[in-house]
Amino acid sequence: MVCGPNKVAAILSYCGSIQDTCINYSLLAVNVAAVAHNHSRVLHEPNHESREGQTRNVSKRCQGAVMLFSLAFVFAFQIVLCLVVGCLGISLTWCAILGWILIEWWREQTTRCTCDVLPSRGIAAVMDLIAIIYYCVVD
Repeated sequence: MVCGPNKVAAILSYCGSIQDTCINYSLLAVNVAAVAHNHSRVLHEPNHESREGQTRNVSKRCQGAVMLFSLAFVFAFQIVLCLVVGCLGISLTWCAILGWILIEWWREQTTRCTCDVLPSRGIAAVMDLIAIIYYCVVD
C-alpha cells in the first residue's frame, strides 16, 4: 500500500493524506508534550539535600533518557513494520505513548500518590481514544 518512489516518505506522510497527517502528528505532539510536561514536573520537585534525594534525581534523569530511547525505538519499529507489511503512518508511536501515560496513571492510583494529576495527560489520553474510535469507524 506504499505509494511513490520514497517508501519512508510515503509512510510518514500517509501517502499525502493531509487529514491523516494532521490528526496523527497532532496526537504525537500532544502526547510527547504531556509526557515531557509530567517528567519536567517530576524533575523539578523539591528534593531533600540528602544523598537519597540526589540518587532519586539521577534516577529520574535516567528515566528520561530511557523514555527518549524507547520513543526512538518505537518510531523506528513503526517504520520497519510499515516497510514489511505495507502499512502507513505513525499511529503505533502515539499509541505507545498513550500506554506509557496509562501505566503512569495506574501507578499513581495504586500507590495512592498525592501527586497533582496533570490535565495534559488526561487531555492526551482522551484525544487518543477519540482518534482510535474514529479510525475504527472510518477504516
